[in-house]
Amino acid sequence: MSSTSTAPTKRKHVCIIGAGPAGLTAAYELQQHSDCTITLFEKTEAIGGISQTVNYKGNRIDIGGHRFFSKSEWVMRWWFNILPIRSNEKNITTTYQNKESTIDAAEYIDESTEDFFEVRPRKSRIFYRRRFFDYPVKFNLNTLLSFGILKSLRIGMSLIYIRLFPIKNENNLEDFYINRFGKELYLTFFKDYTKKVWGTECRNLSAEWGRQRIKDVSLRKMIRHQLRSIFSPTKQGIGNKEVEQSLTEYFLYPPKGPGQLWEKVVDRLDKRRVNIQLKTEVLNFDVSDNLVRKVHYRDSHGIVQEKIFDAVFSTMPLKHVFRGIGNQVSEGIRHTASNLPYRDFLIVGLLLKRLKPESNDEKLTDNWLYIQDKGVKVGRIQLFHNWSTSMISDPSLRWVGAEYFLNTNEPLWTRKDTGIVELAKRELAQIGLIDPSDVVDATVVRMPKAYPRYSGVYHQMPQVRKYIDNIQNFYPMGRNGMHKYNNQDHSMLSAKRSVDHFLHGNFDKGLIWETNTEQNYHEQGSMSTPDKASIDHVE
Repeated sequence: MSSTSTAPTKRKHVCIIGAGPAGLTAAYELQQHSDCTITLFEKTEAIGGISQTVNYKGNRIDIGGHRFFSKSEWVMRWWFNILPIRSNEKNITTTYQNKESTIDAAEYIDESTEDFFEVRPRKSRIFYRRRFFDYPVKFNLNTLLSFGILKSLRIGMSLIYIRLFPIKNENNLEDFYINRFGKELYLTFFKDYTKKVWGTECRNLSAEWGRQRIKDVSLRKMIRHQLRSIFSPTKQGIGNKEVEQSLTEYFLYPPKGPGQLWEKVVDRLDKRRVNIQLKTEVLNFDVSDNLVRKVHYRDSHGIVQEKIFDAVFSTMPLKHVFRGIGNQVSEGIRHTASNLPYRDFLIVGLLLKRLKPESNDEKLTDNWLYIQDKGVKVGRIQLFHNWSTSMISDPSLRWVGAEYFLNTNEPLWTRKDTGIVELAKRELAQIGLIDPSDVVDATVVRMPKAYPRYSGVYHQMPQVRKYIDNIQNFYPMGRNGMHKYNNQDHSMLSAKRSVDHFLHGNFDKGLIWETNTEQNYHEQGSMSTPDKASIDHVE
């Protein structure tokens, strides 16, 4: 009688670069669906990436402004498994730009825990020349009165013209905007604001960005809505509760900001299998025969080390990845990757006694205010106290964030915090939003490489992607790892797909790259709100 024995299978050891939404999702999924050991490297001392929450003296800063909404049921359930919901409703419906996501949340409702999701109303407006405009732009009585009849007519006629004589080939973002909104509305809201956000003219940005992020406008519905606003203001105009309710959007939000979710994810990770190393920078990779053989990194003590991994899941900016591969890649591809452009970001938190447009009877309820005025650098204002009451230490005060979009080589980035605070105070006073004497306290938070930019050498991205795809055990994920303007849920989906590919031995990364390009994530076509024009550039 004979017997056979099977040698034990070696447990795989994987590397994850970056502790943002994609990196932490990958760690959690690998823990749940494999026996892999995981080492997660994070360059900074914070987890959450751009989705972290910064705590300043009990006043919390949401760096990017993160609405928790997804058309993906998997993402929604993933969130609910981490944080339960506090709600009186068993069926939760969130909405965003006329897209809805409904889930039976009965099993996820928990009133006993301090860590949970709230269902919050969303309100954002444009603040332009000390007037408030609906956001997304709506052609209603408020817009007509704010613009004036002649301006409104020019916008309407411009839209009619472009519908009759569209630009046949959309070579850039300017063409994209004009084709959808007409030249007049483009010049009014999109042209200068886009330059403020991205640091370059619309004609220098790829139309691909617009196709991913921007909704269309329907001429027919615009005219119909405007006529109703003029001739039936009591039914369609300001103050009609039925209309206002129909336009209200809802999203999920942790009371203490998005970082509350990702801190909870870290708590769920098995520390025996997942080793998170903060203040650790990945330096370079040994690549041969289409495999990453070693990862070299500098640990929190400044010591350079190397380690062998079976797979690498990376949210590292592609320009740094190729810098780390070095001479193993052709000069042309290395040049393209090293010059992929980004837009950096800083936010000035201002604790205030009041906001000037407010009165004793009427408070601003906005989450965001988009600042269109060309005379100031500030691009957007977050009203943190309206995201959640737990975002501010003293509810009698106001806690706002003035957002600036810039590059790290600009003087503003390296200016002392005191100088940046003074600039924010001066600009917000200039546009009529605050009185500088009402500022109680202030702080500055910087976030490099916050937004991948679709300009410059971006049109050569297919070459970069092709090289990455040929490295069988290297999986790009997230916003910077794919140089793609992903929202939080897109980054999570890219992580899930990367993990699935690895566990099933699938080396075709096409599905990973398709994240945030599928029709259900386009903010146009069948998913659009035809009578609203969106300029939601940064989320």
